[in-house]
Amino acid sequence: MTDQTTARDPIEEPLAEALAVVERGDAEGAVRMLQSLLQRFPKSGRAWLALGAIWTDPLKNAEGAVESFTNATILDPQHQVASVALFHGLIAVNRFDGALAEAQRFLALHEAGVPLDSDHLATYRDIVSDPEGMKRDLLAHGYLGSRPAVASSDRGR
Repeated sequence: MTDQTTARDPIEEPLAEALAVVERGDAEGAVRMLQSLLQRFPKSGRAWLALGAIWTDPLKNAEGAVESFTNATILDPQHQVASVALFHGLIAVNRFDGALAEAQRFLALHEAGVPLDSDHLATYRDIVSDPEGMKRDLLAHGYLGSRPAVASSDRGR
């Protein structure tokens, strides 16, 4: 027999509902649901991460994604997915210095003894050891400088 008095995470159900709305093709509706959820639970890193994922794809709102992933990493500094998503979002909005700072922050966690994914560590080590080389590579492949940041009026908020 299970104990039905066990406390459930209050964001679990609304988060699942918002993700189901995205699956049905209504990303804007899911954003509204998550924004409402975050008004009630602003310290939910999972909700910020989900919102950032929707801003990233399907909505292609890199600025909204960066804001959401920043909040997720502030709330859970050791969350690797949020860190990597923030890093990529910062690259997408041409903020290489911010992406470099996130890579350095991530590496500092590892140096402090936090176990982290080795693939991300290797990538971040490469970036931190030769930031100008990485910036040149990103420019050469069109990841920096070729895409303007999304204007706030174009965000769909």
